[in-house]
Amino acid sequence: MYNYDRRIKTAATARLTPAARREANAALDRAGFGGRGRWRKPGSALAEAFTVLSEFGIEMDEVVNSHILDEPKGTYQVNIAFTNQEDSFSPTSISNSVLALSWEELRDSHYEAIAYLS
Repeated sequence: MYNYDRRIKTAATARLTPAARREANAALDRAGFGGRGRWRKPGSALAEAFTVLSEFGIEMDEVVNSHILDEPKGTYQVNIAFTNQEDSFSPTSISNSVLALSWEELRDSHYEAIAYLS
């Protein structure tokens, strides 16, 4: 798990630092979210993106409507939060960033997905 002191300016502001954003985006790119990865469904891509972000103490801050992900192509912005180690039901919302996800179905019934923190 990453050192949270480097990831946020203060716990009160819950803002992602530029350095943390760069590191998380680099990790997403290494996981294939720069256009090289392929997934069976957009929901699988979204789940994997948050698996990568969990290494940075970042999780979803909302419930995603799965019907949005049923389209052959689309974009979606997911609100994000810092994981609260003391109370897993009370994450701390991040006010200056979202996860931007776009996907498109390819000919082989797989999906290409692009994901990054704004």
